[in-house]
Amino acid sequence: MKVSRPSMVFGSVALTAALACSACSSSPSAPSVATLRQQVLAITASTNARLAKDKSAKNPAQTDAKYALDFHRAAGEFHALKFPTSMRHDADALVTALNTMSTEATAVGLAAAKNQSVEANVSKMAQLNLKLIEEEKVEKTAINTLRNDLGLPPEPTTTRPPPPSQPQPLKSTP
Repeated sequence: MKVSRPSMVFGSVALTAALACSACSSSPSAPSVATLRQQVLAITASTNARLAKDKSAKNPAQTDAKYALDFHRAAGEFHALKFPTSMRHDADALVTALNTMSTEATAVGLAAAKNQSVEANVSKMAQLNLKLIEEEKVEKTAINTLRNDLGLPPEPTTTRPPPPSQPQPLKSTP
């Protein structure tokens, strides 16, 4: 097959542009791993602080509605970071998990707002809470995978404040 000269020139220009774009994808404007590490830690710390504060809401419906906003905010903050291509899949998995948790926390909040003296409402809220807990496991895996990519140790969770400490048994005095 004979290729005309204009086609060869066009092909060369296209190849050059493609190579230039692939060089751009390693993005000199992307932050260093150390900077990303700091940004991830800052998002995690601020999210955990908001979640801990939200835990003091007056009722479960308010608490879960606030959790939903916190998860959504964290997803947006993680999505806005410029991860290298090698980490983008892991970052996207975290964003997806956080957005799912936001949706599920909203559903739990709506269920909690219903009359909890009705057995069907209690059952529905419990089912939704279980879904949220399962998604939290997905989020935990995603954040720990991303933390590993960044050279950070795993974290127990980034989205919910730690459970209250277990009460210590009373000791009898002789």
